[in-house]
Amino acid sequence: MKVIIKRLEVRNFKVFERIELTLESDHLIVLDGPNGFGKSSFFDAMELLLTGKIRRYIELEELTVDRRSLKTGCPWLFKQAKDNDWLSIRAEIVVDGQSHFLERAASKAALDEHKGIADLSLHLYELASFNAERVEAISQEETYLSTLLGEQYQRDFELFHYVEQEENTRLLKQKEKDRQGQIAHLFDIGEIQDKINNITQASAKIGNLCNPQKKKERKQLKDKWETAKQQLLPTGSSVTYERMITVTDQPWDRDVVEFDVQQFEQWLSADGELFRLRRFTDNFENYKNQLHNNKLVHKLLPRKELQQRLLMFYRPLEHKEKWVAEVACFDAALEISDTFKDIIKAISEDLLSITAPLVPLLPPHLTPEEFLLQVAELKKQLTTANKVQECYAKLIQTREQLVNAFREHQSHCDSTNICPTCGHPWPTVKTLLEGIESQSKSLETLADQQNNQFSQSLLSFRLNWQEPIELALQPCLGQKREIIERKRQLANLSEEQIQWLENYYQQLHDAGIDIHNLLSDDFKLVTQQTIDELEHQIRKRFKPVDDSRIFDDYERIYREIFKNDPQAVERVTPQQLEFKKVYLGQQHAIASSKFILECELEYKKSDLLFKKATSFKEHLHKLKRIYENEKRLYLESIVKEIEILFHIYSGRLMQSYQQGLGIFIENDGNSIAFNEVPGHGHDAVFSMSSGQLSALVLSFTLALNKRYAKHTLLLVDDPVQTLDEINVAGFIELLRTEFQDRQIIMSTHEDRMSAYFRYKYKKFGMYASRINFMEQSRLSFDT
Repeated sequence: MKVIIKRLEVRNFKVFERIELTLESDHLIVLDGPNGFGKSSFFDAMELLLTGKIRRYIELEELTVDRRSLKTGCPWLFKQAKDNDWLSIRAEIVVDGQSHFLERAASKAALDEHKGIADLSLHLYELASFNAERVEAISQEETYLSTLLGEQYQRDFELFHYVEQEENTRLLKQKEKDRQGQIAHLFDIGEIQDKINNITQASAKIGNLCNPQKKKERKQLKDKWETAKQQLLPTGSSVTYERMITVTDQPWDRDVVEFDVQQFEQWLSADGELFRLRRFTDNFENYKNQLHNNKLVHKLLPRKELQQRLLMFYRPLEHKEKWVAEVACFDAALEISDTFKDIIKAISEDLLSITAPLVPLLPPHLTPEEFLLQVAELKKQLTTANKVQECYAKLIQTREQLVNAFREHQSHCDSTNICPTCGHPWPTVKTLLEGIESQSKSLETLADQQNNQFSQSLLSFRLNWQEPIELALQPCLGQKREIIERKRQLANLSEEQIQWLENYYQQLHDAGIDIHNLLSDDFKLVTQQTIDELEHQIRKRFKPVDDSRIFDDYERIYREIFKNDPQAVERVTPQQLEFKKVYLGQQHAIASSKFILECELEYKKSDLLFKKATSFKEHLHKLKRIYENEKRLYLESIVKEIEILFHIYSGRLMQSYQQGLGIFIENDGNSIAFNEVPGHGHDAVFSMSSGQLSALVLSFTLALNKRYAKHTLLLVDDPVQTLDEINVAGFIELLRTEFQDRQIIMSTHEDRMSAYFRYKYKKFGMYASRINFMEQSRLSFDT
């Protein structure tokens, strides 16, 4: 795949505020200029654009920065970037002749809020042209770049498309097995390596089944089995099964008792179920008497107020209608008596009437109809008298107003003796005023006459009606108030309350308790002595109970085992209980034998699992060795593909090496080594100078690139700083002869080396361009 970088624009990245570069050559572009002007930053920008990260910064952060002390901000951002600026890397990349315009960018605001760079992600955009505006980020970035640059483009880029200045010996300085992991994907051993990893994981899991802890557990199960065999109980005399409890199903009373040994021990213990059952049956007579006494208390000794209600109301209850009538008559008599106390108000508000309960108490001549007629006449007179008084008051007021107005008129006008109301002429003004005053006195006399007539009628009503009625009601109202209230209580009893009294009396009668001499007559108050006598009569029917023989579990046993059936309890004999104990002892021995069998099966199961796991683990180890041998043989064949290239390239780069003309790469299936002599015991890293190691890394990278590269881009950051002149000559000769189809972007801080590289390419007929970063910096500053 032919990949060429045509143009690159960097904004607000590291030392670059803005720089735009045109890469004119498809073969070699040399980046030169003094250190610190951005050559390495150019390679960082390319790595960030193509992979989305800068590996050396991530490794540096992991080594030097505590994650808990990370600060916000991004070290890649240009120091003087403004708030609305973006960090942007934009390039035109030609892939097989077709241009693609890519940009990776992020806003300063977003970068300032982020902590650390390990998980920093800058979005990738595909542009319509090099100067087009970004629109929407690529959602499936990895898929897009894999299509553009080839599968596993990130690992390939770091391994053989880019040689860093600082870390050009990083691969050699790793452990041999780590080198193997770095390039394992090149050898297409992913599937077989996955199988080896799965076998390793399975072996670890199987190992958990046969580790020392499992071995210890297996021994503990065997010891448990042996202990159970030693504790086997003797079966004793043989007893046949007989069901003892018929009203419920008890687990210990079954023919086949399927429970563990501990349950048997609980049933047969000194405080177990059978002991409690025996204690209950032996003392059942006491418990039954207690139940009888509790029943009497519940039925015959209700609350004190209910006992008092029975004793007070039961005997008068048969004459309830009489007491209802007496209470109604008393309430009516009390009401009319209270009404007579304010007769004027009663007449005016129509409160006087003789109700039906009062009629039997009155003399025959005092009928309710005649009483109402008398009251109506009094109300009529009262109404008339009130109207005369009202008119009189109004006339007096009018007269006063008229007199005042007339006098005021007389004071302002000529005096007149003509009456202002009727027009009658009076002899003098004085006689006119005297006439008005005499008319006022006539009105007062008329009102007094009306009041005297009503008073006479009211006196007659009191003598002929009120006093006879009050006299007739006096016997009714003379009753004691507390007696009336007790009659009222009886009259207000509901049907349910009356039925309860009847039932209570019947229960007492059924229990043989005679209370006739305790019942109240004429609503007399029941004394505490009477109530105590009732309780005494009831308690005389109690059966004897020895409280010391009553225990808390009796209620549960009687309910759950015997279903509150006394006959079921009485059917259980002490002999049956003893036989049941013996039978359960036999079952306990059988259960103990079963327990031993369970211990044996548990141990054998554990032992079988342990042995199978041990055997299976050995088979997995054999299978792993088979796969590892296959992988080793396969790797040995694959290493041969780059072995010759690497040997040639290392020989051409290290032409002054005293040990020979090349380095050998060797692989034992588990690791990769670089040896000066085939089969030598020490790695080349222990005998080479730093310049020779740099040449070795360049040789290995170029061999990998030549054999496995999926595209033609190759970046080399200052490869000659540790190489001498003859190594540099070998290196440039290797590039222009073996990598003619690559676009190589290489940096150097020496102008002489830059000119030499371009000269060698020009002599070979290939165009090589130059970018001087110091000049670019001046140009940017001038702009």
